[in-house]
Amino acid sequence: MKKFLLLLLSVIFVFSAFAGCSGKNEEIPSSDQGNNTEGSVLETPYELPLTDFEGEQAVILALGGKIWQFEDYASNAATVNDAIVKRNGKVNEALNCELTMSYAAHADEFTTKVTQEALTQSGAYDMIFCEKGQKPTTYGYYYNLLEMPEVALDQPFFAQGYNDVLTINNTLYGAVGYGSINYLERTTAITFNKDMYNSLFEGNVYDYVDNMSWTLETMKIMAEQAAHDVNGDGMDASDRYGIAISSTGGIGLLFSMGAKYMPINEEDGVPYFNFLDQNNVDLFGDMYTLMNQEYVNYTADYLKTRDSFVAEKCLFALNAFSATKVIRLTNTPINYGILPYPLADTNQKEYISTCEGSEDFAIMLSAKSREKAAILLNAFNYYSYEQVKPAYFESAMKGQMAEAPDDARMIDVIMSNVYLDFGYVYNVELGGYCAHVFNMARDHKNEYASFYEGKEDEMLKRLNTLLDSYTNSQSVVG
Repeated sequence: MKKFLLLLLSVIFVFSAFAGCSGKNEEIPSSDQGNNTEGSVLETPYELPLTDFEGEQAVILALGGKIWQFEDYASNAATVNDAIVKRNGKVNEALNCELTMSYAAHADEFTTKVTQEALTQSGAYDMIFCEKGQKPTTYGYYYNLLEMPEVALDQPFFAQGYNDVLTINNTLYGAVGYGSINYLERTTAITFNKDMYNSLFEGNVYDYVDNMSWTLETMKIMAEQAAHDVNGDGMDASDRYGIAISSTGGIGLLFSMGAKYMPINEEDGVPYFNFLDQNNVDLFGDMYTLMNQEYVNYTADYLKTRDSFVAEKCLFALNAFSATKVIRLTNTPINYGILPYPLADTNQKEYISTCEGSEDFAIMLSAKSREKAAILLNAFNYYSYEQVKPAYFESAMKGQMAEAPDDARMIDVIMSNVYLDFGYVYNVELGGYCAHVFNMARDHKNEYASFYEGKEDEMLKRLNTLLDSYTNSQSVVG
């Protein structure tokens, strides 16, 4: 059985080799030169803009629940806490400031603080940090970060794919960067059981990634072989599956294969309804087929994904780095690794990841100094990229990365190309219909085209409302 499986996989591998020779595949770009606790290094030289706060406080407003991203906190791994302390120290030293946090206990209090600041213009905050759905977006509260040359949004320490989606009519009120640890842990990644893989297959799984043959079909073949019906009575909770997949994993898999439901029109910068594009229709068919396989087990959330993995009930766990993090916290003896989500097929030229949501940094118009606040925002994300990013992934991998450089490379592949779909980022405002794509496949409802044909007018109306509320301008969608 093992040799038979290898034969099937070798066919995929050979086809991918021909594709590579034809020039269709390109080398995967790396976002930095490696992950290690000594710091991430930018590929190209970059001169960090600096300023002198003259020893004054640099104040960041955030929700109290985000304290773990800014301070030494008990739930963090020791390496992450050390990196946060180093990051804060480097910002203080470089800008001659005293980083100071101002926390709001809950979202309503956060809104009150922001609204009061907008009215009083007291200059209380240099930056604010909050998720899109909890941050007041009233027109006139924030600077447009695209007009601030001190904020190097084109540098790797900012989440360019995310910020492109947050940009509406050449306006960006809040930028996502590596200062948000949630950007790291909410990015999609596959955790896999190395011991189980090695017991079933010969060869290195990372070779498939490197040779652009890590495709949906490759993963399906492996998953089918890994599944085991213990009692011979049909697959149930007592059995081993090839794949454990959550809703985050499902929508992530669709995006990894090239789904684009509401992409941004490059000509006018406006998102458009694209659900009925033939590629999206075909990808739903692939997902529908996958979710009807016995070797696939749906898990309700990242904690259920963790439980399935640590109980050795799956080979591949499809969720995000958040699942890898909680797997580590169980102190499981399982030898596990990281893989990017697969390509749709060998014609796809790059691996694609997505993120299920992150906080962003914004600067209010009332900030005491626009220039100093912009330099602070830039430096905070720069030093977070240098210090916190490698420490986070080292801790998520249970300290294995020093012994497993392949996993460090996989993390670079995953983080080098994070695609955010406008429809997914604004899923709630647009009626929740983007997430519904995977739900239909999960619930075995083969009605994709008819469903979205019936929802197009409603979604466009919601889109108009969203754009109007964001830009305080006239409708731009026909």
